[in-house]
Amino acid sequence: MQLQLIKKNLKKFGTVLIKGKENFISLKDFNKIEKILHKIPKEYVTIGDAGEKNNVNVSRLMTDIDKPKLVNKKLSKVVIDLLNKEYLPKFKNIVSKKKLFIRRAQVNFMKKNSFVGYHLDIDSNPDYLYAVILQLGHKYSGGNYVVYKNNSKKTFKPDYRSIIISDCKIPHEVSKVIDGQRTSFVFFLSSYFSKNKRNN
Repeated sequence: MQLQLIKKNLKKFGTVLIKGKENFISLKDFNKIEKILHKIPKEYVTIGDAGEKNNVNVSRLMTDIDKPKLVNKKLSKVVIDLLNKEYLPKFKNIVSKKKLFIRRAQVNFMKKNSFVGYHLDIDSNPDYLYAVILQLGHKYSGGNYVVYKNNSKKTFKPDYRSIIISDCKIPHEVSKVIDGQRTSFVFFLSSYFSKNKRNN
């Protein structure tokens, strides 16, 4: 998908899906990221950072409770440094921001009956601009990314290596996984990199 079309669809729908075959992250870097992410310890989560009901296992790279903080540093730093160096300029161009930071990052592991409940990302931090979801798992059914805008619903079915970019002011959810393993790497972009204003 061409850059101008990505920007146009993001502006129109608040969410854009870049299919796996059109992913601008190199295959070499994607494979490196995927390999590292599977090594990070998991925790079971029933309530998300925005207060939504969840049924998901999560591996955390960067938390943002009081302020952005790398966790599981030995592995996380490699991934975050790679994204910052090689791909953050591309995201800056897509979302038309000169200043952009990754504030939070995690992997969501979803098996049968897993889901992420309806929520707004800005409820976890009012300064989040966009969520980026890199799809790792590819053998699954269900688990659609569903956004709600202007009294309508739009459903996205991410494929392997796809990227979803979604406005954090738009409510969304991940529908229940019916079968297989849905694995996604999620990180949040902001122009602000200090204390989480939710706590002020």
